[in-house]
Amino acid sequence: MPAHKFAELMALYAEDAAISDTPWTRWECKAKDGGDRDWLPLHTHPCWAAHREYRRKVECLTINGYSVPEPERIPPPLNTRYYVPNIISDTRYIEQSWENDSADVGWLKNGLVHRTKDAALAHAAALLSFTVAK
Repeated sequence: MPAHKFAELMALYAEDAAISDTPWTRWECKAKDGGDRDWLPLHTHPCWAAHREYRRKVECLTINGYSVPEPERIPPPLNTRYYVPNIISDTRYIEQSWENDSADVGWLKNGLVHRTKDAALAHAAALLSFTVAK
């Protein structure tokens, strides 16, 4: 049997519900057909309607004038894919799987764990902005 269309998002929502009694304040939705151009905040639990799109709000930090999505602050579930900014590699990120080992925990403690490659890339660009000539 195939997974529910929103299964991954539901799992993220459950993580938010585990640490907040108002998890919907961290989420947004919009019409899938383009009727709603902007993402709108949720005011209650999502209904996971097929005609809508859902996402966790992107909270950002500012590093040297760069907007960087906030890194993860709690350990993700085991085997979750995550990304770490890497300023010495050509790709500018490392892709990892959460195993709760010392490297995972160290990167989390130092604010370097991101759920998306784009977030890790933005973080690397911000860090490089301190040393790379413009």
